[in-house]
Amino acid sequence: MIASANLCSVGTRLSEYARKLPQENPNVRKRYIQKLKIIKFNDPYTLQLQTEMPTTVTTGHVVDYLLNFKSPYTGDPVKNLRSLDAYRKFEAGFVQSMKGRLIENFYVVVGKVAHSMRLNEKPLNPWVIVQREGTIISAHCDCAAGISETCSHVSAILYALANLHQLTTDGKNVKIYLN
Repeated sequence: MIASANLCSVGTRLSEYARKLPQENPNVRKRYIQKLKIIKFNDPYTLQLQTEMPTTVTTGHVVDYLLNFKSPYTGDPVKNLRSLDAYRKFEAGFVQSMKGRLIENFYVVVGKVAHSMRLNEKPLNPWVIVQREGTIISAHCDCAAGISETCSHVSAILYALANLHQLTTDGKNVKIYLN
C-alpha cells in the first residue's frame, strides 16, 4: 500500500476527505491514490482549479465509460445502466458548477452537484479525470456510492461536459457552470 505521507513531495497534500477514507477497507484508499497518480498526485479536492474545461467529451465517451469501465475491485465492467439516466439530473439543473484544470495531458474537473433527495443539503463534489481528446479515465464522488466511480453525480458532470462539447461544436454561446 502507498503511504499517504509520501504524497507531499510529489503533488499537493492529500485532502482531508482522502485521509478519512475507510481505514477498514484499505483497497478504497489505495484506489484513490492510484487515481491521483494519473494526475501527478494532485488531489482534486486540494487542487487550485481554474476554468479550463475539456470540450472533447462526447455522449459516446460518457456512455462508453458508464457501461464499459472496469471495476478496479472486481475487474468486471460496471455496466451502470442506472447512471445513464443521470442525464435527467443534468437537464434538471442538479449540476451547480464545474471548475477544471489541465495537468499535462489530463483535465481534472470538479463539480458541485445537488443531492437527489435532499436538495437543502450541501452539494456533493464529484471529480473526473479526462484525457485531452475526451476519453474518461477515472472519477470519484464524496457520496456514499462514489467509490464505484460511476455514481449518478459523476454521470451528471460527465453529461455536462458532453453538453459543453455539443455547444462548442454547434458554435452556440456556451453556458458553463463556473463558480
